[in-house]
Amino acid sequence: MNNTDTSSWCETTPKDRANGQRVMRWSLAWAAMMLSASAVSSFNWFDGRIAGLIGAVLSAILGVFTIRAYRYFLKETDELRQKIELEALGIALGVGVVGGTAYMQVANSLDMGEPRLSIVIAAMLVTYSIAVGVGRRRYA
Repeated sequence: MNNTDTSSWCETTPKDRANGQRVMRWSLAWAAMMLSASAVSSFNWFDGRIAGLIGAVLSAILGVFTIRAYRYFLKETDELRQKIELEALGIALGVGVVGGTAYMQVANSLDMGEPRLSIVIAAMLVTYSIAVGVGRRRYA
């Protein structure tokens, strides 16, 4: 039986927690904006082109703030957390590039219709989350 104590690999400093919450708030705002813009254009609530353009610009702006918050988080955290985060980002990028191109080739070869970018992004996000968890546990 494995009695793994997870408390040591889940601890963060108050500063890291605050910075992580800032990243989460910007990420949620960005995701909400993307979903809203998608709903507005999908359901034709307003003029599709104008609403789509405004949604894209606002999503990009919120995305830039999310990136800035994450960069600040990485800059302010300790070296071990930086290592874990950067390894996870590298793995997620690899999954996105390699998996995404393979998915596009399969979709085109089998006439599955237009490949959906959302599937690739979801795979990257899940991979990143798993890789952070594995890294935190490995270096605990």
